[in-house]
Amino acid sequence: LLYYVDDSDGDSVFFKNTISDNILLDTDAVIDKKISPKKGRAIYFDGEIYHAGNNPVNSDIRTIINFDFTTNE
Repeated sequence: LLYYVDDSDGDSVFFKNTISDNILLDTDAVIDKKISPKKGRAIYFDGEIYHAGNNPVNSDIRTIINFDFTTNE
């Protein structure tokens, strides 16, 4: 889960690829979604999905809290 603490620019990018695809991100990654950081927004997703954050250009800060969940199965 990603939780955006502040409004900012510097989108989070989610790819169609997963870790099991064993790809090179620079050449083979396919962008699925871009999410803009908005204060109070949370994004819950499968951590196996490749994802990346961009540095802000117009904002001084980009603050995100990252939560990793594990299930006991």
